Amino acid sequence: MKKRLFALALCLLLSCVLAVPACAEAQLSYVTDSAGLLTQGEVDALEAQARQIADQYNCGLYVVTVPDYKDIHSGDVYEAAKAIYQSYDLGLGPERAGMVLLLSMAERDYALAAYGMPAHTAFTDYGKDLLSDEFLPFFRENDWNGGFDRYLSFSGYLLEEAAKGTP
Repeated sequence: MKKRLFALALCLLLSCVLAVPACAEAQLSYVTDSAGLLTQGEVDALEAQARQIADQYNCGLYVVTVPDYKDIHSGDVYEAAKAIYQSYDLGLGPERAGMVLLLSMAERDYALAAYGMPAHTAFTDYGKDLLSDEFLPFFRENDWNGGFDRYLSFSGYLLEEAAKGTP
């Protein structure tokens, strides 16, 4: 009972922070910019890019920005990313395969959380390090759209390599 109440409370909190319907079955878009970093045109282009990669590899790639991850989870930014992934039923297929990039603006902190196969094959700890090296230079320059674009395109590359058996 306590676990169900916690899940409902978390879902309601996320619905306020992320401005999406409060429903445990709700799925976020591939790009959810609650921190207001992107134009609508940028969101639309990133959404289309994420959808194309997801359709090709059956692995959802998500971008979520928030003003402060501590509004979502009292732990660290990685725990907040996991909470979003789990609460909003993200991912594709029975294993809910995918990865979320959570960017919290309060401390300019981020986390990558991967679930299921092929995500764990493509996004090993080493793969996540390589991926971070690709998008962080854009973030350092406040080029959020460039960073998210690079996150998605390099994630597609890592998924392609994993599909070929060379993650």
